[in-house]
Amino acid sequence: MRNRNKWLICLKGLLTAIPFIIGFIGFISLEGVSWSWAAYYAVRLYGLNTDVGEINGLIEFARWTAPLVTASAILLIFKNILTAGKSRIRAFRKDSCSVYGEGEDAELMLKNLGSSGIRGNLEKPVPSKHHILMLDDYEKVMEFFNRERKLFVKESAPCMFHVRVKDISGMAVQNNHMTAFSMEENCSMLYWDKFGAKKGEKIALIGDAALCDALLEQGLLVNILSINQRIAYHVWEPERRFEKLHLRIKEMLEMTGDILYTYTTDWKDELVLLGTMDRVILCGDINSNMVNASILLDMVPNVNIHMYARQAESIKSLLSSDSVICFGLEEELLTRDVIIKESLTQTAKLIHKHYSIKYPGLPSWEGLSTFQRRSNMAAAGYFDVIKRLKVEGAELESLTELEHIRWCRFYYMYNWKYGAVKDWSCRTHPSLVPYSELSRNDKDKDKENVLLALSGDWRG
Repeated sequence: MRNRNKWLICLKGLLTAIPFIIGFIGFISLEGVSWSWAAYYAVRLYGLNTDVGEINGLIEFARWTAPLVTASAILLIFKNILTAGKSRIRAFRKDSCSVYGEGEDAELMLKNLGSSGIRGNLEKPVPSKHHILMLDDYEKVMEFFNRERKLFVKESAPCMFHVRVKDISGMAVQNNHMTAFSMEENCSMLYWDKFGAKKGEKIALIGDAALCDALLEQGLLVNILSINQRIAYHVWEPERRFEKLHLRIKEMLEMTGDILYTYTTDWKDELVLLGTMDRVILCGDINSNMVNASILLDMVPNVNIHMYARQAESIKSLLSSDSVICFGLEEELLTRDVIIKESLTQTAKLIHKHYSIKYPGLPSWEGLSTFQRRSNMAAAGYFDVIKRLKVEGAELESLTELEHIRWCRFYYMYNWKYGAVKDWSCRTHPSLVPYSELSRNDKDKDKENVLLALSGDWRG
């Protein structure tokens, strides 16, 4: 993208200089005109001035093209002024959002933001409410944040910086005015919200390790439906990265009878096994997904494929099968609420506020660590599951136990373990035990969260 911009700048410069070059050649060919006067006359062509009586073909060409260049420059200046003015006006909106980046994602994000979107300029930023940095250079991101936070991060008009990361845990970002998001994490949240698992389901995941890991992490946090649900996740991941990073995977799974199978072999060696799956999730890039989907459709009868794809229509035109469902669509993924997570964060803040009132002494939202904030957000993300299970007839005590399992899984996900004392440095917590071993007081805290989800009091 950067090389393309450099070529465009060079091309524009060349087109601007062409009238001058041709005019200069035309003038210098006239009798008695020195090179310095030829250059002077050629420059004046940009203002419709020739100052000579004799005009040849080259001068005639330059005389008509030079003013076009001038007019284009004037229009560009006016356009930039209007754009800057529009950005300044939009910055006053409560939902104003500046987007920084040169890639396709940044352009689509701006398009989806509509009138609240502002094209960000790292050198001359507008003090909008939110700043989304979709850059691949982390050094530029930190340089920009450190330079501008004194200007934008004010108590009277606070703003938030949202940084896209890849292969970096968002949990590592600890700042009151900065959050980190990954496209894989956001995609997994959207996926399970739309295609939640069912009891006893067998699910296969094939493809990119980052998206597979994100789908597993989010799936284990929201696919909590009953005590003996026995959901089986089959993952083709040669490096077994998920198991290596999550040391408490056994504790996470055994609480609901879930199973994780990890395969280091080629998935094409397991076509019979894949034929027993309720769904196969393809997590690779579009090219590998297309190839893998075509093989599965040919070789595995009645296979249900969920394919990661940014554009569903183009996929459907090539794979005319009702067995293929696309997820991760750009019109869903690159939206304000998904990137900024305003609704989820607001719910998490209200949950924390509720508990702060009931249990005095808790720190404010700004005083929470990233882990604590994300813990509240994980609780908020499970609210819809609680309400759905209640509608389906689940008892309050069962929902309370499931909420405790969800809470435990969040802590286990980040390698906490049981300890007689809560210790942040050792990552131990006394409540990381089966629900039956909890005190009545701890059970009541879990129940309170369930009642909060069902009552809607968290809405303030």
